[in-house]
Amino acid sequence: PHSRRKVSMDDYDWADLIDQEDKVRMLISPQSEYAQAGAWAMGRAMDDAIIDAASGNAFGGVAGGTTVALPSGQKIVHGSAGLSVTKLIEAKELLDAADIDPEEERYLVCTSKQLSDLLAITQITSADFNSVKALVQGEIDTFMGFNFIRTERLDTNSSSNRLVLAFAKSGIGLAVGSDIQTRISERADKNYATQVFLSMTIGATRIEDEKVVEIECTES
Repeated sequence: PHSRRKVSMDDYDWADLIDQEDKVRMLISPQSEYAQAGAWAMGRAMDDAIIDAASGNAFGGVAGGTTVALPSGQKIVHGSAGLSVTKLIEAKELLDAADIDPEEERYLVCTSKQLSDLLAITQITSADFNSVKALVQGEIDTFMGFNFIRTERLDTNSSSNRLVLAFAKSGIGLAVGSDIQTRISERADKNYATQVFLSMTIGATRIEDEKVVEIECTES
């Protein structure tokens, strides 16, 4: 038996103008910096699409019209606590119980507040439990099989609790209709200013519910 998920792709674009007078005042040609800023904006839009798809509604069924919410069994409640070792163990248990290939990469996406919560826990910073990198550099690279990714773009719920994500790599899909395209050209209609323009067409969806876990964390 086969099942499928529907992905609706959206168009994104970013543009900014560089006046000739700006080039004179800056004494440099800033096109590359503008293009880099645009690429970062495209990357943030891609992050937002993936985050929304991870714990939001997916669409399945024969015609892709069936709404599929993340099951409650894939959600870990906050329990008046931030991100803790106990919650990490529970997230790992949920993924393991789904019989996910242990060789598949697993990720945990959280904000700086959750990283601060973990850095205050001995098991995270002690060389007996984890790499000393967490203690020396104040960073958490991997722990309990999860690769940690920090972002400040995660959603909160109605109780203002942060919704941290743990997932296996194949649990979320990114559909790229058109990869990031960059154009730098003069605009005669804008006093011959140079326009830096970027665009892309992407969409994202949760492919397998069992491979995604939402962890609710208080930030008070």
